Amino acid sequence: MDIVKPFALEQGDRIGIVAPSMHITDEKAVKNGIVALQGLGFRVELGPTVYSKYRNTTATPAERAKEIMDFFEDSKTITIICLVGGDTTSQVLELLDYNKINAHPKIFSGMSDIGHLHLAF
Repeated sequence: MDIVKPFALEQGDRIGIVAPSMHITDEKAVKNGIVALQGLGFRVELGPTVYSKYRNTTATPAERAKEIMDFFEDSKTITIICLVGGDTTSQVLELLDYNKINAHPKIFSGMSDIGHLHLAF
């Protein structure tokens, strides 16, 4: 398989923020991060599960996978940034459409257990 490279990020581009695992514990830090990205000239769109809490995560695996896929399929979104990692990230792996992800390359950022997604992509 060939490596697919996304487009470079430029001012004015849209960044999608997703929460594929652990719910956030510091809303102020998230809001500060959004303000910082906007201050750098980016448009920021939050996924629907960013401020959700469902058991020990943000939403059901299907809802979290849909959030990720919606940003991959959105041609206006250039970058996807994941919030907090966590062991529930692996729950979305089998629910993602890797052919669509490959067809719509994005800069994808996250750490900790988000590494499961990096490896899958």
